[in-house]
Amino acid sequence: VLAAALLTKQSAALLVIAQLPRPAPPQPIAALVPPIPPGAQCPDGMAIVPEGDFEMGSHDGFDPDETPVFRRHVNAFCLGIHEVTVREYSAGVAKGACTAGRGTADWPDLSIWEGRQWSRYCNDDSKEKQDHPMNCVDWYQADTYCRVMGGRLPSEAEWEYAARGGSEERRFPWGDT
Repeated sequence: VLAAALLTKQSAALLVIAQLPRPAPPQPIAALVPPIPPGAQCPDGMAIVPEGDFEMGSHDGFDPDETPVFRRHVNAFCLGIHEVTVREYSAGVAKGACTAGRGTADWPDLSIWEGRQWSRYCNDDSKEKQDHPMNCVDWYQADTYCRVMGGRLPSEAEWEYAARGGSEERRFPWGDT
């Protein structure tokens, strides 16, 4: 208590913020959902992505968190045949099961000016973009939506595997160029 009394108001505020409980980190997806049994069917609107091995990561060096590249096995899983639309996400919000999109782009190291520029691409409040993919939601919002709808987000490995065309190991979803 004595030490806290010697801190400036700004430092004391930082001390209080640091003592607030943090949300528990999400459980790994593999621990939550067993692999799809052979011969199983995916729900309507989803397709099965067959199991396989691929090189996860990138040799390009664009982003340090994409290295080192390593071999990864992915079990078969179901994935939506299209992204969640603004209309679909808004239905979850209307039911009170999800929170509305933020309507702004904000990620680490984004300046205020860049945030304003990127935010104009947020689809959440646009009546003309109801069939466009929902964006400008954070991981927790996306996770909540998927769980409410009876599904889950793909793991990072599952997403990269599907986006690269499975075992084809394309650089981009549309090919290598």
